[in-house]
Amino acid sequence: MRITQTELNRYRQDLDRRSNAAKAYVSGRVLDECRGLSVAEARKRALEIVGDSNGVFGDQAQTIAADLFDEICSAEGIDATSEVFDDVIDYASMEEKVRYYAGDMKDGDINGYAGSLSDLAAFYVKRSAYENMVRNCDRNNVRYARVATGRETCGWCFMLSSRDFVYHSEQTAEHGMHAHCDCIVVPGRRGATKIQGYDPEGMRRRWAMCVDASGGYPDGTEVRARWDAMTDEERAAYKGGWKRFSQLEYSRAVRAEAEVRDSSWLYTGKEPGVKYAPGAELPTYGLLKKKSASFNPDDYSPANFVVSKKRTLKDGNVVPAVELGNEWKDVFVHDALNHSGFAVMTMPKPKDGSGHDKKGVTSPDVSIGGVLWEIKSVENPKQQPTSKNRYKFINAAFESARDNFSNVEAADGETVDMRDKTRVIISTRYRDLSDLDEHRIEDEIRRRVGPGKRAAEAIWIDSSGRVRHYR
Repeated sequence: MRITQTELNRYRQDLDRRSNAAKAYVSGRVLDECRGLSVAEARKRALEIVGDSNGVFGDQAQTIAADLFDEICSAEGIDATSEVFDDVIDYASMEEKVRYYAGDMKDGDINGYAGSLSDLAAFYVKRSAYENMVRNCDRNNVRYARVATGRETCGWCFMLSSRDFVYHSEQTAEHGMHAHCDCIVVPGRRGATKIQGYDPEGMRRRWAMCVDASGGYPDGTEVRARWDAMTDEERAAYKGGWKRFSQLEYSRAVRAEAEVRDSSWLYTGKEPGVKYAPGAELPTYGLLKKKSASFNPDDYSPANFVVSKKRTLKDGNVVPAVELGNEWKDVFVHDALNHSGFAVMTMPKPKDGSGHDKKGVTSPDVSIGGVLWEIKSVENPKQQPTSKNRYKFINAAFESARDNFSNVEAADGETVDMRDKTRVIISTRYRDLSDLDEHRIEDEIRRRVGPGKRAAEAIWIDSSGRVRHYR
């Protein structure tokens, strides 16, 4: 069976309508019935209101989920029957949240209370559908996939979504939704059920790229130090002890890496594209004579950049010279990052009233997801370095990057010292590393990154375009 995006979008839209209806229902009743009540009275009334919402809109969401379950199982020839369940929303948890939000009433903020409770009710509608599908799969021993839209998806959801139709129960799915979670559960047969636009194999490849970029594991010494600093009670919370804790730290590091990538790239593989801002257009860096259909590091050799002298045609028209920009090596960095799913935008140099670069104002090279970064493309040294200073270029790149964060122009035109927010991208595309130890390079970068160190984050891109991210 092939499930189309139209079918899944219709399912999501049906749930959205119930979710929005629950939100309006709860907001209206809280504003009408809780105004003027004491905190305790408002809390009691709110529990009734949210409970009533679950009983109507949550059950409707369960019915929608159960219908989709039946439809897919029937099409796949799976002998299964659905149910609508009682108590899919834990009452104790709901009571705790309503009690917490009642703090707004202490300050007389009835609108804030109504808003928080209506958001909670909307979440419970989608949670009801999710729980219904999981429980029906569990009781019928039907596999399911966890599928996200890719619009607002965290690293955790991406990891779970990449696993295909492998889940049987809430335990095997490392079960759970979170606020703003857009995941849905889709039953099916592994290898048989296909979902339009859902590419778990490609997602796993991109997850592996995130694993590789994160170093595959957070710094072991720091993780061990965090474990050693815990109390016995805190350690006891990790069933499996140090091994479980270290596994979770690994997973957390990779999920954090996934979350800085473009969500569409994560889910579909579509590269976000480099956005060349006005004043920092591609021709100001350099143009390639030819470019492969997919990212190829060999395309960025100096010989493949367009360079020509000024010439006059027979008709008298003058063709201006084409020269390499000062930062032509950045083009390789832009495209390597784009290939790895980073949404890159170039940053123009601040200009004065005459159109010249502002004196005394520094400007990082690019923005990635709204965060400023400075690019440092390292070249081969003019003289053969000694054994003592072979890795000196790394420190030089960090210090030069810090300089470009020292006097950054803010939105109001004032300059700000941002050296504590220095982020540097080191490219060794044009540096021969055959005489250097890759692990030593990583160590030199890593020891300069972190709170109170030379940079908040660093990225290393080698000559193959491989991206490694340190923070």
